[in-house]
Amino acid sequence: MHDIRYLYISAKGSKDDVQDMYLVDATDQPIYEVGYYEDREAELLGMDIADIKEPIISHGDWGWLCSAFSPVYNSDGECVCVVGCDFGMDDVMNERMQFMFYLFLGAFVFTVIVQILAMFFINKTVVKPLDAMTIEMKKFRPAKNITYEEAGVIDLPIKRSDEIGAIYNGIRSMQTNIIDHLNDLSALQKDKIKAEQDIKDKEKQIDQLSEENNKDTLTGVGSKYAYARKVDELNQNLADGNAEFALVMVDMNNLKKVND
Repeated sequence: MHDIRYLYISAKGSKDDVQDMYLVDATDQPIYEVGYYEDREAELLGMDIADIKEPIISHGDWGWLCSAFSPVYNSDGECVCVVGCDFGMDDVMNERMQFMFYLFLGAFVFTVIVQILAMFFINKTVVKPLDAMTIEMKKFRPAKNITYEEAGVIDLPIKRSDEIGAIYNGIRSMQTNIIDHLNDLSALQKDKIKAEQDIKDKEKQIDQLSEENNKDTLTGVGSKYAYARKVDELNQNLADGNAEFALVMVDMNNLKKVND
């Protein structure tokens, strides 16, 4: 509870007045004498103090004051004067400023603590997992015909359903797909080499069969099939006008005996 600093009676005036006349004769306060005029506080300019219902807090030459006013009426219901009471608010305002200072200090300390905790949380849940994934990614060496472990596919104990878990699963899936693709290419390449070798073997067999069909195995001379093919070739050259050949006839006696 704060003490009353000033108690006075002000003559009822107009709201447009810039001064108030005080009706208190206080021997201990020479400034307050009957009929003393004093400039109206800036907060009260343009106001009818008899109509003021709520206290007004002001700061002026007298320090911080909380002013309350109550009109006094005569028997005819006319306002004859206004009783004013000023409570000293310096202590209250000092306490308010102190409270605001501690409130600001507390908010600042709280903000710092929250930021430190947030940084610790972010470092633990975001920064460290990303750093670990970066280190593991640098170990990835894809090649053909190797396992995931040999290729250095990322393998960390991250079992999360948030963005970090999505990034980890995406990286691991990409690396495993690369290894699978390289192994598939290697298998296809092996199949291709085997197919090419099979084709070469087949061609070799075909050439060998063709040679066997065109030569007599006993004498090594051309077979009937070879001579028939040669006749077809000569007939085609004759038709095209490009045939150049000679006939040699040899009469061999006792050939049957040689054959036998």
